[in-house]
Amino acid sequence: MFEENERQKEIQKEEQQKQRDEDAKALEEYAKMLEKQDYDRQREMKQRETRAQEFQNKMADGVLAKMSTKQKQEEEMLMRYENERELRLRQLEDKRANRVKEEQQRMRDFLASQVAEKKEREMSDKENINK
Repeated sequence: MFEENERQKEIQKEEQQKQRDEDAKALEEYAKMLEKQDYDRQREMKQRETRAQEFQNKMADGVLAKMSTKQKQEEEMLMRYENERELRLRQLEDKRANRVKEEQQRMRDFLASQVAEKKEREMSDKENINK
């Protein structure tokens, strides 16, 4: 009987270690995904800054001063479109960031609940063994 209990404990420890390993792997994959998202976001921000700088350079060179009225109107329409687009992209990024934070919190809560369940199981097992 004692050997059976010891064997069961050993199996349970192995399963718990396997679960911890799987959890760690999942967290690593999740962290990699977050790093990729952050890299993509930074790259997009750099591209935006480059576009904005290029636009400012055009303005500084006086290109807009030489354009016809029609071209100026088209440029203003493009600027409005770009500003609206930038605003939409920022809002989407904020939503994505919030979703990532919520997902991280859910993951933390889930892992915390797993740890609590594990502790409860261990305490129950200890009580059963002590009985």
